[in-house]
Amino acid sequence: MDIRHLRRDEVDAQRWDRVVSGWPYETVYPYSWYLDLVSPGWSALVAGDYGYIMPLTWKKMLGIRYLYQPVSTQQLGIISRDGKEPAADVLRRFLGFLPGYFHLGSYAFNRGNHVEQSPDFLVEERINYELDLSASYERIRRGYATNTRRNLNRAVRSGLDQGGDITPEEFLERRRACDPFRRGDRFYDVVTRLTNGLVQDGRGAIRGVRKGDRLIAAALFAFSRKRAVYLHSFSDEEGREYRSMFQIVDSLIRTHSGKGMVLDFEGSMVPTIARFFEGFGAEPTVYQRVRFNRFSRNLLRRKNNA
Repeated sequence: MDIRHLRRDEVDAQRWDRVVSGWPYETVYPYSWYLDLVSPGWSALVAGDYGYIMPLTWKKMLGIRYLYQPVSTQQLGIISRDGKEPAADVLRRFLGFLPGYFHLGSYAFNRGNHVEQSPDFLVEERINYELDLSASYERIRRGYATNTRRNLNRAVRSGLDQGGDITPEEFLERRRACDPFRRGDRFYDVVTRLTNGLVQDGRGAIRGVRKGDRLIAAALFAFSRKRAVYLHSFSDEEGREYRSMFQIVDSLIRTHSGKGMVLDFEGSMVPTIARFFEGFGAEPTVYQRVRFNRFSRNLLRRKNNA
């Protein structure tokens, strides 16, 4: 199997996106247009006539190339044109490329990839949460947890308005002001580029709740052919008091139920956030994150040979 490393300008975006679109676990992250927003300058591994593809999101600093997982990009990995999960030998061939080109890296494969443990890679399991929206809204709502229904009823009784038209600028300003981690410009440069790109191209939507003129909670959703992805959200103190995020998610479910889509919550290893997702009936799925470091491996070998 011939695997080529292609620069972004060498990738045939139409053929690439057709492969992504046909993948059983199709989602927004591996599309060429999404990668252009979150990781300009990405490159790719392509096997044969786009039989297998793998996006590489990387940077270079002080002469060191490193693979990284971009902001708002949960899963990438290997995608096959025939829709079949890649066999173990295919995964090994693609993985074998990474330490030869990158000095270190952290990279999340998609749920259709099953990476074996090896001395050269640290493989960690991560949890995502997904809700099948194929059924009617009434049926999906019957699967809500008791606590979720209680919080949703409280949000509805508040009588607060759904946000109406919410501009990216308003969302980003409030998202940053309510950020408990106080993340800096590098993070928000990507989030700003992504939010503007998604909304302008009609591939994203912002839903929110207002109290008077003030936006007290909102969420950004990205849409692909099969999925709605819960990308970014915020609630201020009153948004949390009125349980507004329950109302926002329920509204999205109501709009897209019965359409064969999946609501992808992006998962969380934080128990309280995981419970929020599970409360809507979302099911956990597993994907893997792989880390490697040529420096530590080489140092270990030198130490063993000393």
